Amino acid sequence: FWYHQNRAFDALTFGQSSLPAKVSNNFGGTIGGPVRIPKLYDGKNKTFFQFAWESLRFPRQSTIANTIPSQRLRQGDFTAEGVTVRDPLTGQPFPGNVIPGARINSVARAIIQFYPAINIGDGTRRSVNNFIENRVANIESNQFDLRIDQVLGPKHSVFGRYTWKQNPTLGPNNLTLPSDTNNANHNQFVGSHTWTIQPTLLNEIRGGWSYAETRTDFPFDGRAFTNSLNLRDIQRDIFFNGLPNFSIDQYTGFSKTRPGFSRSTNAQFIDNLTWQKGKHTFKFGGDIRYLRAESALGFTTGNNYGDFSFNGSFTGNSWGDFLLGTPVSSQIAVLSADNDGRAIHYKFYGQDSWRITNKLTLEYGLRWEFHPGYYDAGFNIANFDRSVPRTGRVVVMSDPKARTLVAPGAIVSFNGCPGQPINGVPCTPIVTAKEAGLPEGLRKNYYTQFLPRVGFAYRLDNKTTVRASAGMYNMIILGSVFFSLTGTVQSDVRFFNNVGANGQPIFTLPDTRTPGSGIRTGAVGSFEFRTANQIDFRPPQMTQWSFSLDRQLTNTTGLRLSYIGNKSSHMPWAPDVNQMSPDTRFFSQRPNTDRPFPNWGLIFSRDAGASTNDHS
Repeated sequence: FWYHQNRAFDALTFGQSSLPAKVSNNFGGTIGGPVRIPKLYDGKNKTFFQFAWESLRFPRQSTIANTIPSQRLRQGDFTAEGVTVRDPLTGQPFPGNVIPGARINSVARAIIQFYPAINIGDGTRRSVNNFIENRVANIESNQFDLRIDQVLGPKHSVFGRYTWKQNPTLGPNNLTLPSDTNNANHNQFVGSHTWTIQPTLLNEIRGGWSYAETRTDFPFDGRAFTNSLNLRDIQRDIFFNGLPNFSIDQYTGFSKTRPGFSRSTNAQFIDNLTWQKGKHTFKFGGDIRYLRAESALGFTTGNNYGDFSFNGSFTGNSWGDFLLGTPVSSQIAVLSADNDGRAIHYKFYGQDSWRITNKLTLEYGLRWEFHPGYYDAGFNIANFDRSVPRTGRVVVMSDPKARTLVAPGAIVSFNGCPGQPINGVPCTPIVTAKEAGLPEGLRKNYYTQFLPRVGFAYRLDNKTTVRASAGMYNMIILGSVFFSLTGTVQSDVRFFNNVGANGQPIFTLPDTRTPGSGIRTGAVGSFEFRTANQIDFRPPQMTQWSFSLDRQLTNTTGLRLSYIGNKSSHMPWAPDVNQMSPDTRFFSQRPNTDRPFPNWGLIFSRDAGASTNDHS
């Protein structure tokens, strides 16, 4: 097959001066049958294959619109800008409204080379979006599926299937930074063995593995470039690729958000045994799944590389501040590991289909499932335990490293122990999972997920059948609940205000911080916990029931009347557990001590307590 499209019917969007190129071709095919190799192997009635392949080629462009300094501004000449730039050391205007070349900061010089030439307008002075360019943003995709079936004999057969897909997409960056390649990669394998032990006894064992990754590759060595800037107190050879964030008011800044990634790895092992005994058909089985969810952690645009803001506080113009290397503030995040959630889930069942008479069949069974919460191999999770009156407590993983990852500023903001009581409210304890009597997933495990199911079908006559069923089902809690615990109290971002008491900058690049720790704290009672998990979070469950009456009216017409109902309990919802009780006073007029937990601001939580009822 082949499917083609182009830009003939596309329209211009806001900010575009021309239509981006677009030509798409989607093509592929399938082939299958018995495996036969002339003179070597004849797989007729024994070996079969099926192969499917599909590719996409979508060469396209994406529009980049940047606000770029003029050539004069790059050299420190502000004469055409209608603004007076002042020397922050003297407070006096620079002679001729030009910053001397000797005063242009070495860091600024290294970054200016990434600013392209203006291509919109006359380029004599600043104007918004004075650089517009359509850049390559191609999308490609390649994928295939291959399945092999093999009959080993009258009692044994096997099959295997492998699925592979790659989906790279180009993503242009600002200025002249090279484009990202956004990759989506998928790999899956499943294998199965079926054994007819006896004519009435059949066993199937199946195993599967899947790997899904989305990843951004930034083809620029940000570590080496940042090292070359010689920024003091910035970690060298950071464990992830990136760039410092230079944010310049009214201009497109020089920055690169951390190239992210997300990886999901699942391994699954299943065994099903079917036994036919008289009027009974029994089935028993188990399902064990290994789950892993990884993702990039980040707190700011620059993270460990640093964020530097220029707003004209010193020269009267943001570009002037940038040329002199005098940011109004800087912030530096402290990241040491990414999110790495892991869990193992277990499921077992038994059921029976009992044909009691020619008119009546009864189905019944019982399923047991166990879904412990994810733990984090990087120790970047924490939970809030509301069982401690007035303060609650923070629960981290038991490894000693987990305590070291709690941000110092957060500890001060929620008055973490061993802080002194404030307004009669004690300090907030920080405990490990072991000390709290919890598993490393930081919430309780429930071992009583028994899910019974029953149903019957009864034929009243040759044209009328009555059916009814009822059963309990659960909702599996996967990565989204785990990720709500990541980075909750670990967001350690050091902030430095660069405006001195005399209005002059305290530091100039390549220095990156003022004296002191840079720990930024809020008033006690201002720190927000986003988002906790209820410590005794029960797995959500649903009870379903149905009744139907089927009637054949004619040889070509049938009628079915059905009633279906369900009731869900322990459904997830997200309350703020630090809400004040109702009062006639405005919230702003009430003291923190009116809150359930005065040491905290908002405390969002994923709780299991909502319910639903549906009837149809």
